[in-house]
Amino acid sequence: MNLHDTVAVVTGGGTGIGRATALALARSGCRAVVVTYSRSAADAESAVAELTAAGCEAVAERVDVADDGRVRSTAERVRARFGRVDVLVNNAGTTKAVPHADLDALTDEVFHHVLDVNVVGPLRVTRAFAEDLRAARGAVVNVGSI
Repeated sequence: MNLHDTVAVVTGGGTGIGRATALALARSGCRAVVVTYSRSAADAESAVAELTAAGCEAVAERVDVADDGRVRSTAERVRARFGRVDVLVNNAGTTKAVPHADLDALTDEVFHHVLDVNVVGPLRVTRAFAEDLRAARGAVVNVGSI
């Protein structure tokens, strides 16, 4: 895919794999990269500064992928600002470490939250940007890790 003059959204783009992905997209010719975050505004703003230094227009959006309303309102803001989305990287994720021997520590609430963010979250985000991605004949990349 030719990334010249494209717009990308990277969930969880403020740190780790998401940040590295956002920077790779910027260096590959994206006109704009939107990084979403749910915890650290400072990390997200630092990523935006790094993306801007790489010659890309960048913006940070606080959004929890477990909140469909926030996901959809973020998509509306991105659409209003950039007019399109060509690439979506579903990278946001969460986990809860519990000792293997203590399964009771992994409550239903915690388990459902992890599933909501890691499994349902990418569906929500893809659904919110689907019209834009179809129009652009764009790409969706889903990232998973432990």
